[in-house]
Amino acid sequence: MNKKTIIFGAGESGLKVYYNLKKTAKELKVIKFADNNHELQGKYLKGLEIISPSSISKMEFGCIYVGTQYTHEVVHQLQALGVDRRKIVFPDEEILKGKVSFPREEIISALGHLFVAGMGILLLTFIVTAVV
Repeated sequence: MNKKTIIFGAGESGLKVYYNLKKTAKELKVIKFADNNHELQGKYLKGLEIISPSSISKMEFGCIYVGTQYTHEVVHQLQALGVDRRKIVFPDEEILKGKVSFPREEIISALGHLFVAGMGILLLTFIVTAVV
């Protein structure tokens, strides 16, 4: 069995899935996050690169955990990219709704770093646009 795992969603839900897997499925190796947000792609979350969904089809992996509220859209998107439906895993609703305990400060800190980096890009874009 291929233990390489991708988490689709680089937001709070994706981080909840990440922490849950680290705690309960230690045999799995999370290798990447994937997200549709272009501003997050190429950045790192918990030391793992955030990739575009189109990159997934070129990778070798065992499963993809859906860590977003847009589960149906993500499933359709992944299937359109050629991902076998049997490789797509949905975490327990209790995880996504926060009924399982997580290190809240770490989640806020990790997302804060992405937010600050994203704001830097937005600010730079605004400055360049204003100057040009």
